[in-house]
Amino acid sequence: MTKTRRSTGERRLEIIQATLCILHKQGVGQLTMRQLAADVDLSEAAIYRHFSNKEDIMEQVAAHVFRGPRAEETSPKRPAKERLREVMFGQLEALEENPHTTAVVFQEDIFREYPRVEGIFSAHRDAMVRRISSIVRQGQQEGFVRRAANPQVFAVIFIGTIRQLAAEWRANDFKDSLKERALPVFEELMRLLDIP
Repeated sequence: MTKTRRSTGERRLEIIQATLCILHKQGVGQLTMRQLAADVDLSEAAIYRHFSNKEDIMEQVAAHVFRGPRAEETSPKRPAKERLREVMFGQLEALEENPHTTAVVFQEDIFREYPRVEGIFSAHRDAMVRRISSIVRQGQQEGFVRRAANPQVFAVIFIGTIRQLAAEWRANDFKDSLKERALPVFEELMRLLDIP
């Protein structure tokens, strides 16, 4: 049986997905080039044709996790509540599509071993705080959010809520719908802002 030749981009994505799977199932301590090569049915040398080293793989894994539809900006012409809903459920949908991405977010060992991965995570988190804060300020201008609400504090609560929902979902081995679990939580968050 002959193997189908994949493009460099397809191979890199396959290696990234296999890395996420190893991180999820076994943890960063068990990630080796030998294990990764075996999981994608390549030689270790072939892995090095796509990535310079394990740190390069981890950086590309982090970049993969923090880009995509959840990183897209919502239209500022839409009401604040709709934009907040889009942000939360966009994040959750992306996690449901690839549950193993939670392995990067919830393993502090990754950040200790790969400081640049922590930098990618921190930049993403900071961008999310700015984005959510901006949406809350828009809601204040629209009269949907009480003036006393602190946009940055709410952004931290909002992001922490997404993280907690994902952590519980991961602990439950991804058995239920993350988005369904989030519906009542989202409505409660909106009540904190006094959005009707």
